[in-house]
Amino acid sequence: MEQGHSMEFVGNYNDVEMSVTAWKDNKTVILASTFAGEKPLGKVMRYDKKTKNRVEIIRPHVIEEYNKHMKGVDLLESIIARHKILMKSKKWYMTIFFHLLDLVIVYAWLQYKIVETDKKSKNKKKSNEFKKIQI
Repeated sequence: MEQGHSMEFVGNYNDVEMSVTAWKDNKTVILASTFAGEKPLGKVMRYDKKTKNRVEIIRPHVIEEYNKHMKGVDLLESIIARHKILMKSKKWYMTIFFHLLDLVIVYAWLQYKIVETDKKSKNKKKSNEFKKIQI
């Protein structure tokens, strides 16, 4: 497959339509979805090493939707990768337990950051209102 080419396979399971789309970007990307499929096709700019220029290639709709909504998942996974619990176990369920513990700790920290940011922004608004009244 050359860059920009995509293929879609559609099937039904328990009356739910599922689409599996393979798209060639720099590497092959495969996504399965019950929400979006290959169509409507969009366009995206990529750098071509051969011509050393930016070219426009075709991108499936499912890739566009994934890129639009992936921010939280990628952030969570990248933080877990950097701050992972380094305990190994021969028991498969302990590996899953440690991964879930990583998820809970990172998610709690992210929620804490959101709450603290909201508190700081509310305090700034209050202090700005107070300063306006004094003038």
